[in-house]
Amino acid sequence: MTFKLTLAVMALAIGLGSAPSVAQTHHDVQAGNLTIHAPFARSSARSASSGAAFLTIENTGATADRLVDARADFAMVQMHVTKVDGNGVATMQHLSDGIEIAAGATVTLEPGAMHVMFMGLKQPLVAGETRRVTLMFEKAGAVEIDFPVVAPGQGAPMMGHGTMQMN
Repeated sequence: MTFKLTLAVMALAIGLGSAPSVAQTHHDVQAGNLTIHAPFARSSARSASSGAAFLTIENTGATADRLVDARADFAMVQMHVTKVDGNGVATMQHLSDGIEIAAGATVTLEPGAMHVMFMGLKQPLVAGETRRVTLMFEKAGAVEIDFPVVAPGQGAPMMGHGTMQMN
């Protein structure tokens, strides 16, 4: 790993280390048997080349689905997991096989664990903005998700209750 990439990984690990502590409400997105809850992205420094986003995916169906890809016009997108070794050194690994959402299961992408990684940001992620990302699932297909951008340490912004259907 290059020195610059090592610094980026360390900065993200520090920034991703704490989960939001305040319960938030938001709009959910329905796609087939999947419900996507609480999507949000963390704001980035002006000079940052990478950022991260988080969400929860609930599968109420009788068969598994898999998040296999993600796309955005503002960065290259991958699914990653943060791992900490015995010496306390955090590294990120690309989940090249995607993320399985088992039948009846809920998978949470959260700070310090699995997350959506934005690399090669064309502009910084600014708190108060929203970034659209297309998540690609094996069975549910393409699902466009708006990720509100929040300051570090904050969770998804208050947006009220509700469910939005996606076709």
